Amino acid sequence: MYSDLIVGFDGSRPAHDALALARRFALATRGRPRVVYVRSHGPVEPTLDVARALVGDVPGVRFEAVAGTTAARGLCEAAASAGAALIVLGATHRSSLGGVVPGTTAEAVIHAAPCAVAVAPTGFAERAVRRPFGLVAAAIDGSGDTERVARIAAGIAEGAGADLSLVSVVDAPHSDGPLYPGAIAHVTVAGARRDAAAAALERAASAAVGVDVAVERRLCAGPLAEEISRETREADLLVIGSRGLSSLGRVVLGAGTGRILRAAICPVLVVPRRVAETLDEALVPLAGAGVR
Repeated sequence: MYSDLIVGFDGSRPAHDALALARRFALATRGRPRVVYVRSHGPVEPTLDVARALVGDVPGVRFEAVAGTTAARGLCEAAASAGAALIVLGATHRSSLGGVVPGTTAEAVIHAAPCAVAVAPTGFAERAVRRPFGLVAAAIDGSGDTERVARIAAGIAEGAGADLSLVSVVDAPHSDGPLYPGAIAHVTVAGARRDAAAAALERAASAAVGVDVAVERRLCAGPLAEEISRETREADLLVIGSRGLSSLGRVVLGAGTGRILRAAICPVLVVPRRVAETLDEALVPLAGAGVR
């Protein structure tokens, strides 16, 4: 259990979404949220007063303003000083209703965060339904994060009494020629990607062995954004690594991760690779947010 979770708040609509998600997580984990307003100009108290009105009933909540830095740096420094296991952000205002689109601040936080990052979808604060978690999804790409992402998602699903869906997407190439030119019985690019995705799903499922949840493997083919959007329609939380869904293990942070965040319509939990695995257990109590 961690003592703090950091939530960025600047009074905007995305910040309201972040605060609503942080409130649910805080009540579920008994963590103490620290609402951080990173300002470059303007009065502090009116903005923090709005936050106090929204989460003042959460035990241990604290409010602070940070000046003279970027929003991303201020949030990451606050998380580091608190030993927090989670930073909670809202989607950018450019998102359509229900979508999760990281702005420059969110992308910078994901790059530098000392802990996991949760991004609330647009309109989350206005969602009236507070249903229990029924489905936790994990985006699997075959990278070194595969087993870790699966274990975290499985732990959260087990704590919530939810099902677990392991999703791997084969983003089809423009052409399906041989992987190695000149091969007689050639292996196509698409075939190699399907095989790699299937193997990644098996690795992920093996990592979830021993957890008392129903596990479904979903091997999807098509445009990444469309498939993730479809697969998260019924999900209550999507867990991903910070490298994104890359083809054949390529590192595409900011491309794959960004596309997933743009496509998901549920809250997304991003686990950066640099974050110590000792913090992973601190994320499992987030399951309680599904019954608040």
